[in-house]
Amino acid sequence: MTKTIMSALAAAVLCGCAGAPCWTKKGPACDAKCKDALCADGMAEASVKSTALREETAEERARAKLLSILEARITRIMKDYSGPEGELTERAMRSIAKGQISGAELFDRYTQSDGSVRALVGINPAKFKKAVEDIPQIQEAARKFLRQRTDELLKEAEDK
Repeated sequence: MTKTIMSALAAAVLCGCAGAPCWTKKGPACDAKCKDALCADGMAEASVKSTALREETAEERARAKLLSILEARITRIMKDYSGPEGELTERAMRSIAKGQISGAELFDRYTQSDGSVRALVGINPAKFKKAVEDIPQIQEAARKFLRQRTDELLKEAEDK
């Protein structure tokens, strides 16, 4: 009897029938894929008739949320920079953020029982750091500052 129950439980877990992923309830930080990435989630309501459109909408909303998080962090760290090309550096960082968002990876998608779709997307910190390192327009002082602050920029926020 115990073996049958364990088999049924294992099958439920493998097929995804055991419930929604933790990130749909507790936010992206609880997902293992987001341990080393900056992540965000998005949702599309069940009222959108097309399944494909719901999936695409959820993913795009997650990307927009991720961009919003990055832009807020860029603004915050650039307040600490007093170098001569501060505005140029901030614009370059925002451009990088937008480019990275378009390359954000879909980590997971979940269709809820009501038909709404949730998506989890994330960006690879190593790719973001490389893009920051390769900004052609900025001087070495700004580059050094950004090198030091990029980890802070990508660090997962506790209060999301």
